[in-house]
Amino acid sequence: MLSKDAVKFAAMKVSSISGDARRVLDICRCVPSPRPIYVYIYIYIHLFATDNERRRTVELVQPSRRVARTDDVKDVIRNLQNSPTTAFLRSLSLHERILLAALLRCVRRTGVCEIPWADVGHQHHLYAGVFADSAPLPRELEGVLDALLAARVVLAETRGARRVALNLEQAEVERVLGEVGGQQWRNMLAAE
Repeated sequence: MLSKDAVKFAAMKVSSISGDARRVLDICRCVPSPRPIYVYIYIYIHLFATDNERRRTVELVQPSRRVARTDDVKDVIRNLQNSPTTAFLRSLSLHERILLAALLRCVRRTGVCEIPWADVGHQHHLYAGVFADSAPLPRELEGVLDALLAARVVLAETRGARRVALNLEQAEVERVLGEVGGQQWRNMLAAE
C-alpha cells in the first residue's frame, strides 16, 4: 500500500522526464509493500518438561502495517536509474543511440519486434541528418550494429533478409535515451 504523497511524487518525477503513465505504474509496482510481520517467541520450559515440550512457539499476529512512503519511492527510482543496463545505455556512442532510436521507431511504426535491417538503416539515416553532423557509410553503420550485437543489446537473424530485434526492455531504452538526449530526443521517441 502506498501513501498518496508517494504516488504523487512518482507521478511528478515521471512527468518531468517522459510523462508516461505506464512508467509511474511500474515504479509503484516496484515499491516493496510492507508486509505484516509475524513475531515468534520461543518459550523454554525447563521444569518438568520433556524434550519435545521444551520448545513451544507462540505466534503473535498482525502488528500494525506500514504504508510505503515517498522515501520508498525515491529508493526505487534511484535503483531503476542506477541499474547496470541504464549505465551501459548512457555510455553508448551517438550513432549507437541513434540506431536504437531508429529501431524503436520502426518497432512502434510496424508493431513487430523483428525489423528488417534495411528499414532500421533507413530510419537511422533520417535521424542522423537531424542529430549528427553526418550519417555514417553503410559499412560504418554495420560496425555500429556489430558493437550493439556484441553487447547483446540487439539480436540479429541472418536467415534470408537480415532482421534485428531489441534485446532490452523497450521502456527502459526509451527512458534512458530521453534522459541522455534531452527534450528533442523525448519528442522524437514519443512521435508516432
